[in-house]
Amino acid sequence: MARHLGFRSNAVPWLGGFLLAALCGCGLGLVACDRQPLSEGLPDHPDCSSCHGSAVNSAPPRGIDGATSTDRIGVGAHQAHLLAGTVAAPVACTECHLLPTSLLDHPSFDGGPALVVFGPLATTGGAMPAWDRNLAQCSNGYCHGGTLFGAEARPGPIWTRVDGSQLVCTACHGFPPGGSHPADSRCEACHGEVVGAGGVILVKERHIDGIVDVQGGGRFHPEGYADPALHGADTNRGVSNCKACHGADLGGSGTTIGCDPCHQQGWRTNCVYCHGGIDNSTGAPPVDILGGTATSALGVGSHTSHVSRTNHAAYACTVCHAAITDVLSDGHLFDSTPGRAEVVLSGAPGGTGRYEAPGCSEIYCHGTGRTNGSAPNFVPGAPLSCTSCHPAATQSSGHLWHTSFGCETCHATVVSSSTQVVNPDLHVNGSVEVSMAAGVWDATAQTCSDTACHGAGALPW
Repeated sequence: MARHLGFRSNAVPWLGGFLLAALCGCGLGLVACDRQPLSEGLPDHPDCSSCHGSAVNSAPPRGIDGATSTDRIGVGAHQAHLLAGTVAAPVACTECHLLPTSLLDHPSFDGGPALVVFGPLATTGGAMPAWDRNLAQCSNGYCHGGTLFGAEARPGPIWTRVDGSQLVCTACHGFPPGGSHPADSRCEACHGEVVGAGGVILVKERHIDGIVDVQGGGRFHPEGYADPALHGADTNRGVSNCKACHGADLGGSGTTIGCDPCHQQGWRTNCVYCHGGIDNSTGAPPVDILGGTATSALGVGSHTSHVSRTNHAAYACTVCHAAITDVLSDGHLFDSTPGRAEVVLSGAPGGTGRYEAPGCSEIYCHGTGRTNGSAPNFVPGAPLSCTSCHPAATQSSGHLWHTSFGCETCHATVVSSSTQVVNPDLHVNGSVEVSMAAGVWDATAQTCSDTACHGAGALPW
């Protein structure tokens, strides 16, 4: 029989028996020779599935030994590769095996295990894949992330483990991938033509295909995004997490540029680089972080009147907001409330107050001096007057007995009349300044004496 196939029996002594079983239909499904001479009964081109695989395709199961379970090495993940799954297109047989053109040039015709010879996809990017039959494991192949960051720390796929556990993203690459890749696990942000939210592969033919598909010609941001009017506004609104690509300190990450090369020196601690700068240099709006300039915008509102020395001292930003040292300070630009500044009032005179947009309440600054008051709207309306904060109805009994006198009678260092503040630093400053042209005020005993009004006796307020 071996002579019919061009082999000498003394060179391959077992061949006759093997071929008799393999080629003459002994349970393996090959077209039988019907007891005819082989030259008449052997098909010119035997079908691969005659020895392994099935009517669906030629990949096991069944294996050449008849095995059908995926925990058998001759079966394993053949079908998972040959059929389209959830993460990739079908993998051709030639990616792992040499495809014979006839039975006689079959690489494993000697009856041994099928030879594994990796093809062009598995070796993409200079990958050097290897197959360990004893471990039933591939390693270093492109298909399973062999060219990606951290590959040396990831175990290669086990051929006989076909339970879906090796189809998760992290089986082949980090999530995010690590290395010079931006630290952002939203794959769809750059690869949205291939992958959707949550890592769902949308187009399997473009995943694990030897090409990295980046939308927009390889750009994360659209053309012209370097314009501060675009990327600055998006940053303030929290549209993108800049630190994911540009580094935790915005100094760059891998091949991604940081902010410093384009921004002017000192920008990180220059408040007016992002907000304020129109009415004063404190950083208080206008302009606000959303680009607003009108006082009708809550982000602008009454900022200018608070940081300016008007009928009170100029208040520092820390009266209403937490202290910051630079753009990366906790609770500042990158926080859980993008586009909105937190109002904490920890530095307010009197050390108390509550803010609930759009106004303040229970706060000293807008109280009578004796009790806290409120400013229901940070957006300015009618100009404030003395009675806006301490109307006559809220005055103490002592004040009510002295309404015939001007405020300057007892508060001469603060006001020059009942409506004119002459020393803003002593007004709305957390303390009551009493200074009389004639007389003595005892702040501890709350009495006045030696006054022109009451003579020499000390009278309680």
